[in-house]
Amino acid sequence: IATAHHKNDAAETVLFRLARGTSLSGVYGIKGERDWLIRPFLDWTRVEIERYAKENHLSYCTDSTNLEREATRNKIRLDVLPKLEEAVQGAASNLVHFAQLAAEDDALLYEYSQTLLSKTNDGYEIAFSNKKPLFTRACLTALKALGVEKDYTAKHLDAVFLLQTAERGAVLCLPQNVMAERCENAVALYIKKEEVFEGKADDKKFDKNGFDGGRYEVKLYRRPPKTEESDWKILKIDEDKMPLDAVFRFRKEGDKITPFGGGTKTLKKFFNERKTPVKERGYLPLIASAENDEVYVICGVEISEKVKVSKETNRILFIKIQMKKEKNYDRNSS
Repeated sequence: IATAHHKNDAAETVLFRLARGTSLSGVYGIKGERDWLIRPFLDWTRVEIERYAKENHLSYCTDSTNLEREATRNKIRLDVLPKLEEAVQGAASNLVHFAQLAAEDDALLYEYSQTLLSKTNDGYEIAFSNKKPLFTRACLTALKALGVEKDYTAKHLDAVFLLQTAERGAVLCLPQNVMAERCENAVALYIKKEEVFEGKADDKKFDKNGFDGGRYEVKLYRRPPKTEESDWKILKIDEDKMPLDAVFRFRKEGDKITPFGGGTKTLKKFFNERKTPVKERGYLPLIASAENDEVYVICGVEISEKVKVSKETNRILFIKIQMKKEKNYDRNSS
């Protein structure tokens, strides 16, 4: 489909968007083509097109609604732009040229912004940066990839940018169920899901073979394992203190732990106090009771006072958690 939009229409669009406070990304006027639509007359003004039609005896129609001043766009078309052309000859062409330059600059900024962006298992991470134009464009890329094409505002983008200075674990709710979370060196964006609580289907008896936890795997060692750069700690426990009913499993509603050197508390409260990333909580393997809600080890994070190493310990077991290398770690996917 071809439309008769011309250079004046594009200039009106630029003025209208500037007046509404658009960003560099939004200042661009009318595009020459989009999907199944083309606009072949954008390089010519209305006067030039009408002159050509008259010289070549071509008839044309005028949309009568374009003459109604009630619409904001029509006020710009009928009142503002003619006055601007009267004051500055060629104003419409200059506005369109400015918009084209803005689009080129914006495209370059978007290209550079992608260096901050990385794909994660459940969304995207934006590396910390004090360069706001790059950070916010990376944020926009992530939002659109997560399905947020509208409903966000400049205030949302500003809030995500400021999240870099918040405490680790701070969370921000964005439109369409998207969450932004302050991580170690990045801000994570992901779709909010219901808290993950797993049942006995994933239980595996605690033994020396460790545990394949989907996103993470747990390995057990008699000697201190090689340390690697990771957010997760290598833990050590008294093997003989581990109850016989212990299993590897994931979170269940109501789980409790008596952390090393502390009192008993729910896992939810513990995670909140530790600022453990919300998006990781349901995927962290636990060593816990198969019969009740008692947790002995949050792998990579903390052990219970009940399995701590003491002077009387005869057998020490080291517990290491690491992310698996497979591409898809979602235990809920079929």
